[in-house]
Parts: sequence; C-alpha cells; structure tokens
Amino acid sequence: MAYYGLEPWGCPVEDERSANAMTLFYMANSKQGTTVPKFYQRWPEEEKVEPQTDANLHVKIKGFFAAYTERQNKKAPQ
Repeated sequence: MAYYGLEPWGCPVEDERSANAMTLFYMANSKQGTTVPKFYQRWPEEEKVEPQTDANLHVKIKGFFAAYTERQNKKAPQ
C-alpha cells in the first residue's frame, strides 16, 4: 500500500470507471442530499503547510538534538 501511494499502477480510466459505478450504487442506496465520498484518490491533493516561525523552528531543532544526545548517551558503554 505504501508503494501504491507513491507510484499508483493500473489504468486511470479503470479507476474512474469503478468510481463511477460505486458512486451510482451509493447514490441509489442513500438518502437524497447525502454527500457522495470520493472512492479513489489516485493523485491526492497536496497538503497546505504553514510556514514555520523562527521560535517554533528553534524549539524543534533543540528538541531533536536533545533526543539525539540522549540516545547517544544510552548507546555509550559505561
């Protein structure tokens, strides 16, 4: 599943055809006005990333190196 997330295989037309059939069955068996979910997302929408503030980035970097140092201290023979 992880590889398919990076490099989907198969024909996009087949995905569209299957999605249309599932949408038809979903709409026929649900209440009127129900929103129809997306059954396939071959190319997921990009997530919007908020820019990091300097203070927030500083805290994350400091935390990373604190955890790295702690891990190295555990590995070191005593």
